[in-house]
Amino acid sequence: MINKLIRAIRDLMLFISLLGLINIACRRTYHFLSAHEESIIHELDQDFLNQLYIAKKQTHIAAQLTAQCDPNDHVCTLKMQKLHEKIDALEAEYKKNSPGLAFLGPIGTTSIIFKERRVNKKLLKVVNKITQTLLPFVEDATSFTPSTSIAQGLQTNKKLISKLQTTTT
Repeated sequence: MINKLIRAIRDLMLFISLLGLINIACRRTYHFLSAHEESIIHELDQDFLNQLYIAKKQTHIAAQLTAQCDPNDHVCTLKMQKLHEKIDALEAEYKKNSPGLAFLGPIGTTSIIFKERRVNKKLLKVVNKITQTLLPFVEDATSFTPSTSIAQGLQTNKKLISKLQTTTT
């Protein structure tokens, strides 16, 4: 009788553990599918998405700081808003893929890779434009040299923004 009770408790514990594991698997699958809603063909590069979000954040902060430095200069704020809109467009372009590409096999995969390279180049141009826009507001800024990588450009912009923050406070 006690052995049957112990086995029943063990079976119940195993069943509860199984339900927990199934729950975790379902949640992970849901999050993956919701993140790749329009791009189920290939997995999105999380590093690139993080760079997009950092660039968005930098344009927002830079627009606020440049407005504090010169409240009458609305041109810089408009430039930052346009750059922010370009980043939004790049994000939408990166996330959206045609379902027909999956049927093309290697040709479809190649087109996705070319699209990713094109979007990378566009983001690098936007990051360099952010740097160009920020340089006149920094006192000890050197001449503009375009960044060769997105990470390098984001790091340069981070330094410029921190210098701007120290001069405005």
